[in-house]
Amino acid sequence: VLFIEEPESFLHPGLQRKFIALVRAQLRERQYFITTHSPAIAGAMESEELFLVSQDNLRSNTLPCTTQKSRNQLVTELGISPFDLVTSDKVVLLVEGESDVEILKQWARRLNEAGQLKKDIFEEISMIEIGKRADMQFLRTVNSFKRMGIPCFVLLDSDKCSHDALISPVALKKQKGAEEENAETHIWKKREIENYLHPDAIKRALGVEGVQAADFDDMEKVLQKGIREKTGNPTAKYLKVEHGGRIAGEMSVTEIMKRDGKGEILKFFKRLEEVLASREGN
Repeated sequence: VLFIEEPESFLHPGLQRKFIALVRAQLRERQYFITTHSPAIAGAMESEELFLVSQDNLRSNTLPCTTQKSRNQLVTELGISPFDLVTSDKVVLLVEGESDVEILKQWARRLNEAGQLKKDIFEEISMIEIGKRADMQFLRTVNSFKRMGIPCFVLLDSDKCSHDALISPVALKKQKGAEEENAETHIWKKREIENYLHPDAIKRALGVEGVQAADFDDMEKVLQKGIREKTGNPTAKYLKVEHGGRIAGEMSVTEIMKRDGKGEILKFFKRLEEVLASREGN
């Protein structure tokens, strides 16, 4: 067992992330405990590896960062801003929710393993959650990356409730504002990212059978209903980050392609891969 205290001292953020990669390479041989105040180091860790230690009335409290509430508390305690979450200066992808991050990572990893992508693209792309609002903070964020010379992509839910429904005004406002700042924008053709999850993967991941993953249903409500029926617990909830990532991780390439009938997932990933390749050496 090895204890390391604040390895970020006098260490560049990029080297802090490389340090964590070196630690990971040794995990099978040793167990490490690292104390840190560094957003770069915290951001390089999986959520289940993080614990928030705080003091209350001279007593230390340790909180596992395994829920969205605890992760939000960690972000607040570290004083992290969106720019602190940038782990790469090659490409930035702005997404609306934390579940998008987990689902996209799982899909890209699977497509890379199958040879559909040349690399696991999200090892080199910073993903930042921006929420649903089309406010000035969103526009300032996009503009800042433009001024920094970092290619910025924005991925948005259409929030359509049917095939013939209009894309939500908020999504269109974000798209217009982002493209005025030279950011590339993609709006899902289906309602949201959860509508691309495969029913068979849902069954394997959550044990919920008979889910009809329609293109424009509110999948959070559909999945929550299925979980409550399975467990017999009328208050059980669908946890978007935890459950969404687990379902996406269960999906095979065939299932991804089947749910992505128009090929938009792979097309979007290949566009990200293309821009990454053009940034090599930058």
